[in-house]
Amino acid sequence: MLMVGLLLIFGAVAAFVLIARTPLRRTADESVEALWRGDTQLLVPYETTQEKAVGVDEAKIAKVFSELVQPGFKWIKSRGSMTVVDDPNPESGSTGQIPINLTNGRTFSMKVHTYLDSGEPKVSVLATVLTYGWEVRYYGTTKNSDAKTDEARAILAGVQADRSKLEAMGLPGMLSATDQKLRSWDEVEVALKKRLGQ
Repeated sequence: MLMVGLLLIFGAVAAFVLIARTPLRRTADESVEALWRGDTQLLVPYETTQEKAVGVDEAKIAKVFSELVQPGFKWIKSRGSMTVVDDPNPESGSTGQIPINLTNGRTFSMKVHTYLDSGEPKVSVLATVLTYGWEVRYYGTTKNSDAKTDEARAILAGVQADRSKLEAMGLPGMLSATDQKLRSWDEVEVALKKRLGQ
């Protein structure tokens, strides 16, 4: 009886580990840690086919990170514990997230979403890197306390501040999170302003 109980416990633990480390979850886990460390080389293999098609490559991602994201690190006070959450439909992806505490007293969740692209777990690398950088730099700079609104304000401020630099790097826009189609910076701005009711 004891042996049967032990086998059941072992089987449950093994099943949990197997579920917890599916390719989508593993990619979400590794991508969040890579983003936190600034290891863009680890992120590049997870780049989507759509990003590659519009000319987003390792050199551009590294340049974006070093010039537009890394300087914002001075605003980071600390990080919390990472979690990985599956979407209701397992094939639609997993999201890894770390709470980031900023020196202005605000906290936001740094997120990396993974999904299947031609059967492989992928990440919208450029959008993820840029969003992270803009949130670190601008999140909580207004009195608005709504997290989703603050996130949109931060991204809009980032687009307006950095679009000329991004265009000079050969990046004319960003892939939409909804349909993975390229949107010009003008279109991104319009969508964000609409979201904010401007």
